[in-house]
Parts: sequence; structure tokens; C-alpha cells
Amino acid sequence: SGTALDSGTALDSGTALDSGTALDSGTTYEDPDLDEEVDFDQIGEESNNKDLMSSRDSVLIALLCCDEFIIQEAFNKMSACQLAIPILMPSKNLNHDNVFHLWASRGIKKKWIDNSDNKLNQSIVHEELVASRKVHTISFIRIGDLKNSKSKVVNTYLTVAQGGKEQSIFMTKDQDSRSKLNQGTIETTWFTPEGQNGECLKDLTCIYNLRGDARDFKEKWEFLKEVSSLVVVLDDGMVDKEIFNSIRESNKKKKHILIMMNKAGGKKELGNNFVGIMAKDMNKNELAKSISESIKFDENTKKLSLMEHSEVAQKLGFPVDEMVETCSQSKEKAEKFIEMIQRKNIETRKSDVLPLQGDLWKQWSETDKEESKLKRIGQFNPGEYQDKMRNDKIKIRKQQQKTDISEELRYFIETLCRVNEDEKRYFLEWCQLELNKISEKILPDVLRKYNECAKRLDEAKSKKEKDKQDPPVSEAKIEEEIEKEKKEMKNISQQFDTFSMGIEHLFREFSQLYEVHNESKENNPYNNLPMLMADLMVMGYPLELMDGNVSHVPVTWLKAVFTELEKKIGKNRRVSVMSIIGIQSTGKSTLLNTMFGSKFAVSSGRCTKGVFLQLLPLQEDLRETLKCDYVLIMDSEGLRSPELEDQFEHDNEIATFITSLANTTILNFWGQTFSKDMSDLIQIASQAFMRMESVQLKSSFHMVFAGVPDITAAERNKMGVQAIINDIDKLIKETAANQGKSDIHGMQSIFPLCEKLFPNIDFPKFLPSLWQGPMSAPVSRYGELVKTLRNSLIQSLSSEESSGFRRTQTIEDFMTRISDVWKAVKTESFVFAFRNSQAIHIHKGMQDFYDLEMRTLRTFIFDEVNTIGNNVKQEDLESITHASTKLSNGTLEVMSKALEKKKEIEEKFDEKVKTSENPDMAAKFLPDFVFDMGRKIESWLESDEKQILNEIRGILKRKDNISHLQQFKTNISTQAQDVVTELHKRKEKVDDDVIEKKFTELFDQWKSQAKQKDRKIFSNKDTEICDIEDACRLHLRQKVSQHLDMNNDQLNSKLQQETHGANSTLQFMTVEKMHLRRKNYFMNKISNLNQNILKTANGQANEMLRTINKSIMKASNDSKHLNIKKLLADIMDDVLNLFNTEVSNGWFFTADFILDCVIRVYVQGKKQLLIILEEQFSKDSLVQHLEKEKKTLRNNFSEDIKATDRDARLGTMIFQDILQEAIAMKTKSGLGTQIYNDILKSRTFMHKSNMMFYLHEELLQATGEEVHRYCNNYKSYVEEWIQNKMRKFCEEDAYLEKQVKSRTKTAVEFVIDTVQQAMTDAEEKKRTPFAWFELLMKSLTKDDYSEELKEKQTVFQNRIMQIKNLDAVSKRIIEGLHEYKSNITKQESDPTMDVLKSLSFNPIENLINGRIGCTAQCPFCGAVCDNSIDCAGTKRNHVVDLHRPQGLSGMHCSATNVLWTNNCSTDVSTEQTYINVRGLEGLRYYKNVATDIPDWTIKPETAEAQEYWQRLFYLHNKKIAEIIGGKPAKTPSGWSNVTEKMALANLKDMYKVIE
Repeated sequence: SGTALDSGTALDSGTALDSGTALDSGTTYEDPDLDEEVDFDQIGEESNNKDLMSSRDSVLIALLCCDEFIIQEAFNKMSACQLAIPILMPSKNLNHDNVFHLWASRGIKKKWIDNSDNKLNQSIVHEELVASRKVHTISFIRIGDLKNSKSKVVNTYLTVAQGGKEQSIFMTKDQDSRSKLNQGTIETTWFTPEGQNGECLKDLTCIYNLRGDARDFKEKWEFLKEVSSLVVVLDDGMVDKEIFNSIRESNKKKKHILIMMNKAGGKKELGNNFVGIMAKDMNKNELAKSISESIKFDENTKKLSLMEHSEVAQKLGFPVDEMVETCSQSKEKAEKFIEMIQRKNIETRKSDVLPLQGDLWKQWSETDKEESKLKRIGQFNPGEYQDKMRNDKIKIRKQQQKTDISEELRYFIETLCRVNEDEKRYFLEWCQLELNKISEKILPDVLRKYNECAKRLDEAKSKKEKDKQDPPVSEAKIEEEIEKEKKEMKNISQQFDTFSMGIEHLFREFSQLYEVHNESKENNPYNNLPMLMADLMVMGYPLELMDGNVSHVPVTWLKAVFTELEKKIGKNRRVSVMSIIGIQSTGKSTLLNTMFGSKFAVSSGRCTKGVFLQLLPLQEDLRETLKCDYVLIMDSEGLRSPELEDQFEHDNEIATFITSLANTTILNFWGQTFSKDMSDLIQIASQAFMRMESVQLKSSFHMVFAGVPDITAAERNKMGVQAIINDIDKLIKETAANQGKSDIHGMQSIFPLCEKLFPNIDFPKFLPSLWQGPMSAPVSRYGELVKTLRNSLIQSLSSEESSGFRRTQTIEDFMTRISDVWKAVKTESFVFAFRNSQAIHIHKGMQDFYDLEMRTLRTFIFDEVNTIGNNVKQEDLESITHASTKLSNGTLEVMSKALEKKKEIEEKFDEKVKTSENPDMAAKFLPDFVFDMGRKIESWLESDEKQILNEIRGILKRKDNISHLQQFKTNISTQAQDVVTELHKRKEKVDDDVIEKKFTELFDQWKSQAKQKDRKIFSNKDTEICDIEDACRLHLRQKVSQHLDMNNDQLNSKLQQETHGANSTLQFMTVEKMHLRRKNYFMNKISNLNQNILKTANGQANEMLRTINKSIMKASNDSKHLNIKKLLADIMDDVLNLFNTEVSNGWFFTADFILDCVIRVYVQGKKQLLIILEEQFSKDSLVQHLEKEKKTLRNNFSEDIKATDRDARLGTMIFQDILQEAIAMKTKSGLGTQIYNDILKSRTFMHKSNMMFYLHEELLQATGEEVHRYCNNYKSYVEEWIQNKMRKFCEEDAYLEKQVKSRTKTAVEFVIDTVQQAMTDAEEKKRTPFAWFELLMKSLTKDDYSEELKEKQTVFQNRIMQIKNLDAVSKRIIEGLHEYKSNITKQESDPTMDVLKSLSFNPIENLINGRIGCTAQCPFCGAVCDNSIDCAGTKRNHVVDLHRPQGLSGMHCSATNVLWTNNCSTDVSTEQTYINVRGLEGLRYYKNVATDIPDWTIKPETAEAQEYWQRLFYLHNKKIAEIIGGKPAKTPSGWSNVTEKMALANLKDMYKVIE
């Protein structure tokens, strides 16, 4: 009942208690609520000094420390173990020394055979709760101290005298230390006759035993007189005349037997109803026999129930434990509930009170299974049939929704919701007790009929087998008799269901209420039920996982309950799930209840049906050690139930379900010979384990052989087990061979035994029978072995790492697995239908870790290569070869560092794999991540090195021009300064006209010089352009000849046409029918060219042009590093590769069309690229530079003349021309990696699953064109989507603007510090202005190279030489910087995309590369490969967990042109064919896709499309058909019912969003 498990307590059938720790001598017990008269400290002290504490006192103390529920549980266990219970004893709850414990005895149930009615001459079997049963009562008391133990006499009377073996029911003083606490307590037990000849007591009889001298406890003696049918008084000479007369007087009401232990003489009548036995010469057996002969009850002897005894106790002043207010109030509520139930007709009671568990529920469950199994599909299309099943379910649900909750159940729920935990527990226990009473009146008779019918059926079958050997005389009659008995058994079994009602059925109605109304459009009025059920689970009540009557798992209900349970016990709590399977009536539930103190039903007629789960907490000190917080115990109905028609299928479902959910499974056998039942169990279990092995689910396994007669014969038992294992191996091999599994060689291949996984831990295999009869104590060895087994199972949790796989999971994982396993169990093909969420979860965890590490590694590599690049750029470069060598050497160093980091990441990965929930499964994923990591490192280094090399190539290319420009700028600056100096010498005020005149003269002079220099610089421009054209034309001729097999004449003709075409453009091309071809004549006959294919071709061609335009635009933005020859050659290659690329359904572009395309791209692309080249030449032109800078030059010239302080003026210019550029450079440095890291922390891009969820969420609002484009060109669509998301991310809440301004502020502060440091250094070291300026520039460009700053440094050198007051320069610089800093917030921001494109680390490109994963699309439905790393170069096939309707990508029926609604994953399990996919010739079968398209794995499944895709298809069916020139599909009617809310819910299930 929720008590924490530890590793040292379990039911030991030879001890009084299994809940609570045994008390050792010397232990001090303190409880402020205990009766103050009991001095426990003193008892402990006395015990230490004089003798050991009595076991009876220990039991009493333990019970005093318990609440009423644990006392009740203890009484149940003690009574079951044939130990007397102290029914009248002290109670801390009522604060009284003498309390009659009726409540604690309410749960005690006994089974016996009644032979008391001789007239009937037949035995009647009873199994009832004893508290309400009227029985004869015999009480035993003693007067004074006896030499012989009274309890020993009673024990002998109840055992030996009744023909049984002697055992200790009442603890005797010969067996125990002297008791100090239990004096005055009344203990009780019940004699349960077995129908044996030697039994004197013929019916259930209550036995009372008053501890201590009865003279000291007269009120209790009086109580026993009142309630007893007979009182036995034992005396050792202490009975005086007064006591004797008192006994004789009592005989008028009740019979008494006085046993005088000090006198001899045998039996003697002492009066009416008064017998004396002089027992001095008798041994205990003779005395017990004499007592037995003296006790006779006739029909007039009054019988009383325990409830009536409690009334007498209360009348005599003894409180009853049920007087506790919470108990009595709960009893009243329970009685009202039961009274409401009993008003109902007995035949319809269950269906009236629990209306949702009737025929409609059975129909819904069968329809739900049929939706997956498709057993009765007939000629239906799978999609249409599943849609019909779904509609049928909706209709049934609507009928169920019309069924109102019964008044009885409403009262039951309202009561549970109103009361506190104690009242709730009392109320439930009262309800269960009363419901049991109701069932006990009916079920025994039903059970008797069932057993009789089963006997007749066995006889009929035996008769049939006998007739097979002899000539059959009446075979038809025997068959008729068998069918009749089967039908009768089924009817009787139905009666069990009809008349059996417990709280588990009420809880089942909870699930139905929640699920039925959860599917309605209105708010669910029963949303509180999952929270209520979670409360009950924490309290220790089992949760039904599978409804035993209809074999259905209410997944929606369970998800809600486990969600609430997580809230109560804490998220991410780890649990270990233990289950048991076995043949019916082999003691599975008994084993679990004994081992864990669980509460699974074990009685006849109320055995486990379905699957139940109980939550058991571990003690706090064990949780850290075991890395486990709770144990979930799972019990299931027994296999091989005779009344089930579809037995094998049902048993397979049960076995697969519970073993797939469990971390540890016990296989429970009866006996140790390989029987038919054992063979059946192994076949069922091996089927389940083979299924689990195929989908990478693991459960450790332990075999238990119960009912072994001699468990001490170890060697003989081992030989028996080895023989069984040999038979099991043979059976498993046969089962595996039937399934085509050649890799399974026996039991060890699929059953990971606990003893093999944990060789240092003892796991007991052999258990004796627990019971040997109703009046026999349980076999003590059973409890010891079960305790060892439980401790071993729990201890093994701490050794899980050495076992190779984890045997714990979170509640969330467990719930996900329930959903996955049940979905797979419902289908015929478990392996193909199973969606292993654990594998997905493990892979996702590894992917998240990998993404985080790769994010860090990516920025590390970029920063390292960038640093090396800056160092190379700052050197005096001689040639591209020299620079490339230096850069390559540096990159090799970075590679070495990256490989070291890779090794560190691999080590972290290894640790992560070891601590994974399933290390074996995680280890299978690891090589792909390691491979991808190596591939990424190489790719990043190559791309970063290539980018820097292009920049260096551009620097070298412009080196001469730059030197000319720098020299020219220096010359004109010197000339301007000479004029300024001359004017300043005149010391006259110069007006603007003079300044303008002087500037004009200077500018004309400069322009003349520039023209002369330009002629020299660009003398080889035409030659360079010619070289480019020749190289590109040669490349074109070679590639056209290679790809298209065309000669130069054809090429020249096309070139001439294109060159003279006035309207040619790279913006758009029209593809017509003549531009497409098929590979051969046969293929042309199969499918005609339609508008669908033409539109696809146009889309493909123009998508190519868009890509080319992007490349040219990118080149124009980076014209400094433009390599026209390579770019144009790459573009032409892309076009030519289209020749062998399939357009659609086996159609390809013609050679003429490709030639037209490549020539257009060559002519128009070359034209645009040469324009860019011209623009670059213009940028290098000195004349162009002068014209561009004229305004700036004029202003500078004017300001220089007007400046009174030329040094201060120079400071301003340094700030404006150099330091602002340095600030901009510092601002952008690292901004790209900052944006990249920040967006990866956002909800949208935190994980790939998040990105996919939000991408698909927006797709719900997209147009038909966008949906079709997404399904056919995922890569292009998602890249554009990511780019838009990046822009929105940067603009949202002005993120980029804030980043830029924050970094600008930091950059300004850095420049201020740099300027001040340079000035300090100059003052301290007496540096010249030139040395100061060089130091300043070196400091500014230390980490970042800038061509612009280098150019400006050269231009300013002449002016630096003229500085007279360095302090004035520095002061003006600092003033400018501070003013700039104060105005940062007022500055206008540049457009987002302009900023992003200007960054050396492009966050958009890196985000796309880091998140997009594999972009391969299913050749049928267009679903994108699930692999989050590119499959290219790996051994992994493309795979999609959830495919979609093929019509979304344009697939259609070739005969009707109608869009196809089937999932390709459905078609691969059928005889369906396809044509024109990936250029494959002829008709192809979907089922052969693994051979025809080997790079794709498409798992066959019968599941219909996800609701998300159903809605998209329904919304855009017509538009997609219009786009492809086809006809819209007739969608299943259910698709129109899918709302946006349902689609989103389904989307959340497909892609788990992590906050």
C-alpha cells in the first residue's frame, strides 16, 4: 500500500509480519502517540539485562507503530500464514489499551469445506470474508499459571486432534521468551475444515485465546462468555469455590469445559453444559482428543459473526477500531454507494452501474484492432477500409457519449474527490469489501458450474481421442457434445464478467469516461479523473493497463494518468519495470504479492484478467545507489485460458505487450518437467522475445520453477533444468526457423538470463509449493527463497552497467513505449509496425549532444583558420602558390587540433553510450556520428581555406593596382598638403573662392596624371578578357561533346543564334513537349506526356536558372575575389548534368534543349560576369577613383586650409577615415558565430525536431503551390524557409540591431583603449609620430586583417610625418571616439540581409548545413529522409519513419490520372505496381522496392496517413491535381473531418518539441 521497498524486507512465511522491521533486543522504541503506561525504554533495558524480548511483544510493538491500514494488511498476512492475530489489543489511534480490531480483520478471507449438515450428505465449498460470517466460537482461558502451555494445548487441538500435523498457530511459552506486553490481549484464529475424516469441527470455527490469567482480566472473560459457543477453562489448582460457581452459573447460557491440570480421572460431567476433564495423567495429544470429543454443537447452538462480537465488545466498554471517525464516516458513504448498487437488478447491475463497459465498448475495441489488422478487408482499398473503420469508431463513440454516467458512479467519483487521503483509502476499502460480499454470494456457484462444464468438456475430448483409435461410432454426436460444452463454458465465463464487480471495474469506467468524452468537441467534464487515478496509484492501488475483457489498451487515458503521476512524484524519476508471465493458475500473482507486497487479485473467480500495474517506491537510501526511484510491478492474466477461442493470438498479444514493456521478465513454470503447458509458454514467450530483439527492445529474463517437491536436491534439479533448456533450445530453433531467422540458435540468442548477466548474484530458480492445505502454514522456505529472489532482482539494478544495457526508464519513456508497443501489437506485423520511440529517443539524445559539440567545433575551426588567414594576409605575399602553401600548412595544424577535439568528443560520446538507457542500441548509432564528424571537419577546413584563398587570390590580383592607387593617393595628398602649407605661411584669411580655385587647379592636374596611369595599368585588360572567353568557350566545346555528343558545327550554329538574340534572358525558360524524351520506345508507349510532367520540367529548369542567378549575384557581391573562368565552368557543368537527370515518371530533357540551355547560360552568364569584371576594373581606375572621391577631396582640402590646428585636424581625419573603419571591422568580427550560436538556442532551431515541427506548422497555412513545391523540392524550400526565419530572428525585438550596437560600443571602447595605450607607449619610449602610428595600426589589425585599413595607412604616412603635436592628434581622436560612442544608439541600422551577407562567417549557410540533415526525398511520396546527418558516404539507407499520401508529390494512377491517396509504406505490403519512377523501365512492384531502389528502406505497414497529411491533402487536393494536369482524388471521408487542431496534435506527436 505504497510502503517503500528496501533490500532487506520481504514476506517470510515463517514470521509474523512482512511489513515492518523485526525488533531486535535492546532496541529503543519511541512514539509520542503510544500509551504512556507502556514503558518501552524500561522493557528494552530489562530485556538486555535479564532475558530476550518476547516475539509476541515484538509483534505487538510493531503493530502499535502502524496505522490501521498496515495493521489490516498485517492481520491478513498473519492469518494467511496460520498465525493468530491479536484482535483485542492496545491502539494508539484510539488511545486505548483494549480495542477490538474489527476493521483490521475485515480483509481476512478463508476457504473451507462445510460438512456440518448431515442431512444433505454433501460437502459445500465456501470462500468468504470471515468478518461477516456467522460461526461457532470456542474460547480458551486459563486460571493462574500453568506448568503446561495453554497455547500448546490449543495448537494440538486445532491440528493433531483434527487429523492434521502439529504446528504453532498460537505462540507458546516453550517457543518464546516471557511476554510482558501481550498479557490481557485476545488472539484469534479460524479453523477451516478440509473435509477430512478425522476432523471433529465440521464448519468454519472462530478460536479465541485470552493471554494471561483470566482472573486479572474479568471484563475480557465476560466478553468471551458473551460471544463464545463454548469456553474452555484450563486450571492448575487455582479455581476456588467462587470461580467454580461462577463458571457453573455461566453454563446456563454457554457450555463450559473445565480442564483441571492438577487432577487425574479423565472426563466427567459437572453439570448441565459443564464438562470437567481431569488431565494430570494425559499428554497433550490425549488432552486435545478429550477436548475434541467434549465439543459438540447442535443446530440450536447460536452462531455469531465477528461484527456481532464487536457489538458485544463495545457494550462491555471496549472500543472498536471502526469507531475512528474517518473510518465510520467512510463506512456510511460506502454503505450508501452499495445500497444504490443493490437496488439494481442482479442480472443488469454491472451494465447499469458501468454502462460504458458493455457491447459498445467491445465493438469499439474490435473495430480499433481491425483498423490496424485489416483481417476483413476483402476487396476494399486499405485507405478506404481504414477510413470506414475510423468512421465506425466515431459512430460508436457518439453513441457512447450519449450514455450518461450512472448515479452510482457519479456518487463514487464525487466522494473520492471530496475526501482526504485517509478517508479515500477507507472508502475504497469499504467499497471493495462490500463488493466482495456481493460477488461471494454468486460467484462460487458460477465457479462450480464452470468446473463441472470444464470436466465434461475434457471427458468429451478424451472420448473423441479414444474413438480415433477405435472405429468411431458416433463422431458427429461427440462433436456436437464438445461444441455444446464449449458454448456452455463461454456462457458461464460471461456470467463471471456479469456478476464480478470490484473497484478495478470502477476504475476501468474512469478510463472509459475520460476517453469517450475526450473525443467530443466539447470540454471533457472528466478531466479530473487522471489526477484522481494518479493519486490512487501513489496510494498503492493497481492501474489497469489492458482491459482484460476486450484486450484493449486505453492509451489516451494512460497518457493522461502518467502525466499526472509525473507531476506528483517528480519528472524524470527512474523506474524499473518487472513483469511475470505464465500459464493460468501457476501462482504468478501470489509470487508477486509475496515478493513485493503488491495487491493483485488471487482468489478464484477474481483472478487477474488483463494487465495491471502497481507503483512501489524504493527507500531514499537505495535510490542513489540503484539509480532508480520506483519499481513498477506488472501482473497479467494467465496464458492458455480454456474459454478463449482466439487463444494463441490473445496470448501472443499479452506476452508481447508485457515483455516489451518490462525491464525484467519472470517466466513462471509449474514443476520441472517439460510439459505441454511449458512448451506452449516457451513458444509464446519466444515469439515475443524475437519480436523485441528485431526492434532492439531488451528485457532481462529469469525462469522460476514453482511447485518443486524437493528444492534441496540441487544436482537433480539442475539436471532437470538442463533437460528443459535443451528442449527449449530445440523449440526456439524450430520457431525461429519458421520465421526465417537463421541467426537464432537457441535460448541464449533471445533470452538474456539474469544469472548470465549478473553472475555474482544468486537468483533462486526453484520454489516449493506455498500452501499445503487451508490449515497448514505456508512453507517457510518459500518465503526465504522469494525474499532472496527479490533482493537479487533489486541488487542487480546497481550492476546494470556491467550487464550491457540499462534496466530503468523514466515514466515518460514507459508511457511512450506503451503507446508504441500497443500500436505494433495491434498489427499482424509487429516488427514492421513497431515505431521504436526508445531508439528515436536515444538517437535524438545523441543527436542533441552531437549538435552542441559540432556547434562549438564549427566556430573553433572557423576562428582558427581565420586567424591563420589573417596572419598570411598580413605578410608580404609574393604569389598565390606561396600563400596557398603557408595557408595549407596552417590548416594542417588546425586539422591536428580539430582531430584532438574530435577524439575528446568521441570519448564523451563513449561515456554517453555507456550511460544510455540501451547502450547496445546507442553503440549502433555511434559510428555514423563519428563518420559525419570527420567528414564535417574536412568539409569545414576545406571551405574555410577555400574562402580565405579566394580572398588572397583577389588581394594578389589587385596588388599592382592597389600599389598604384596607394601611390597615387599618397602623391595627391602630398600635393594638396604642399598647397595648404603654402597658404598657411601667408597667414592670411583665405576665402572660399580662392579655395575652390586652388582645388580645381589641383584636381585637373590630378585627373591628367590619372589618365596617363590608367592607360598603363589597363593595357592588358582586353587580353585578360579574351583569355577568359577562350577558356570558357573551350570548356563549353569539350563538355558539350562529352555529354551531348554534338559536333562543333551544331554548337557554332546555336551560339550564333543565341549571341544575336535580343531577348535572351536567364530569368525564365519555357519547356515544351518537344524538349522532353523517353529512354526507349517501349517506355513511350506506357505513359503519355502530360501537363503534370511539363510543369515539373518547367519548374526544374527555372529552379536551375534561379540557382545560377543566385551564384552570379553572390559573385557580384564579392567581385574582389571573382574567378570568372571557374564560376562559368561550374555553372555550365550544372546545366549539362541535367541531361541524365530524370524530370518525372521516366521523362528526361532532350539534348537539343540542354544545348539551348547551356549556350544561353554561357552567353548570358558570361555577359553578366564580364559586366561585373568591368565594374571591378572601374573600381581600380584612378580616374574613376578621383571622380568618386572628388567631393571628399574637396571637403578635406577646404577643411585643411581652414583648420587653425593642423594636428587636431589630422586627428579628426584619422578618426573618420581609419578608426571608424576599424570599429566596423571589430563589430563584425565574431558577429556571424554569435548569431549562429544564438539562433541554435531558439525554440525553432534548438533541435532538428523543433525545426521540423515549426516548418510543418506553417505549412498548414501555406497555399497548394507551396505545399506541392515543398513535397517536390524540399531542399530549396527549407533553405528559403531557414533564410526567412533567420531574417525574422534578427529583426524580432531588434535582435541584430541590439547586437550590432552592443558590439559597436565594445569596439569603440577597444579602440579608445588601443589609442590611449599607443599614446602612453609613445610618451614612455619617446616614439616618433610615425612609430606611434605604426604601433596603433598594428594593434588595430592584430586579430583582423583589412585591406582598406592597409591602404589608408599608406595614404596617411606623409601627413603623419608632419605632426608637430602628437597630444593634439590623440586628444582629437579620443574626443571623436567618445562622441561616436554617445551617438551609437541614434545611428540608423543597415538592412538585415546586407549585414548578414557582409559577415565572413555566414550564419545562414552554416545554419542550413547544421540543421537540414539528409535532404533525400522518398521517390514516391516525397517524404524527407529522417537521418539528421547526410547519408551520402555512409552505409545507411535513406529511411522515413512516417510516409505520406503519394498524391502530395504528384503520384497518380496512370490509367485514370487521379491522384493517389495511399502511403507508399502501405503499397509495399501489397501487389500494387508503379511505373516511371527514377527512370526504371516497365511495371514495377512496390513490394520489390528494396531491390529496385536499394538506397531507400521503406518498411511495409498497413497504417493510414497521419492526420496532419490527411488535412493537407484534403485542403490542396484540387490545386495539386491542377498543377500536375491530373484529377483530384476521392479522399476517404474521414479526411474531411480532420481539423487544424487535430492536425497540430498529430504533428506534435510526430515531432516532439523541446522547450
